Amino acid sequence: LTEFVRGCVVGLREGGFSFSDIAERLGRNVSTVHDCWQQRSREGTASRRPGSGRPRDTTEREDRRVRRMAVAHRTASSAEIRAVVGATVTQLTVTNRLLQGQLRAIRPVVCIPLTPNHCRLRREWCEARAHRRLQPALTVPVLTDQVLQAWNPTPQTNIRCLYGTMHARLHACIQNSGGYTGY
Repeated sequence: LTEFVRGCVVGLREGGFSFSDIAERLGRNVSTVHDCWQQRSREGTASRRPGSGRPRDTTEREDRRVRRMAVAHRTASSAEIRAVVGATVTQLTVTNRLLQGQLRAIRPVVCIPLTPNHCRLRREWCEARAHRRLQPALTVPVLTDQVLQAWNPTPQTNIRCLYGTMHARLHACIQNSGGYTGY
């Protein structure tokens, strides 16, 4: 129970409410409410006793430094944050501390981001082919010629690159259920 809920239990009990009424109001089990009240009666306090779990790897100060680093450097990964902070903690600890502060370390980019020049060249290439209309083929040899006319000016490096990465693209598409894959 949080300190607030413990305080509510004590206040409602001192106000004359029964354990079942308090449990119903707070959405807790009757036994939980009863145990909280028993602790208050026995120890004179309703606050939570320190647990016997593993001690924390980082101090509050180090936790704040990790969060400050993540806010200041939005593109830093958890490994980079760990290296800069200098605390002898694992990468998982850094990630957990960031999640406790509703933050995330940014994952490094897997693919090369496209520049405006890439986008311009792609747009020009698409525009050049958008206005070209092929007449329907009447025979197989004419169709073959039309396919070759469209195929030959296409950069073969693009086709080889697409063919070489197709397995990874399909795998990413299947894993993301057809959603965004980063390709």
